[in-house]
Amino acid sequence: MEKTKINLDVILPDVPDEKDACVDRLISLTKKQKGIEQVHLVPAKEGRKAQVCFHYNPDIISLDRIERLARDAGAEITEHYSHLLIEVDSIREMMEANVIENQLKKLPGVSDVSVSATGNIRIEFEQSKINQQQIQNAIIREELKIRSVRPVKRKTEEAHVQMQS
Repeated sequence: MEKTKINLDVILPDVPDEKDACVDRLISLTKKQKGIEQVHLVPAKEGRKAQVCFHYNPDIISLDRIERLARDAGAEITEHYSHLLIEVDSIREMMEANVIENQLKKLPGVSDVSVSATGNIRIEFEQSKINQQQIQNAIIREELKIRSVRPVKRKTEEAHVQMQS
């Protein structure tokens, strides 16, 4: 059994952090491959980025195949899911933020959402079921004024693949 680690931001460049549900989707997609025994996340630590670790049998699957599989799975997830950070005015307290969060979670295609009392809304959604404009319209229906909308992206630095036996 061998293992290889690939930086998470190489596979999922648009995922804002390692706790995002897209990381679980990636692990689920890749661990089904014959020859891969285990897939798990190695959390970011001082000076090291979060990595996806693949434990595999080199007699069954090659390192090149694992790298290709990881890139393809990441591309598929990135194609289907988007992340937005929306800043709004008018949220006065945490209770109101919770009500808004619960309303947005009911939208078809919304996978995850968090709303803070400071007016930040972070939302993950399936692009095939809902789009950015529909999300903005739902926020406006909650009587909130949108100040800004931007895609949530991870800051990518030097990306590399690290091999370990």
